[in-house]
Amino acid sequence: MKVNFAICWTSVAFVCTIQLSESTYIRNRGA
Repeated sequence: MKVNFAICWTSVAFVCTIQLSESTYIRNRGA
């Protein structure tokens, strides 16, 4: 159970990081 929770949390954190990076990249481009 704890392992599954860790994997799930890591996946969510990874997706959030990608979304944040993309939004920051677009903002820096001025698009």
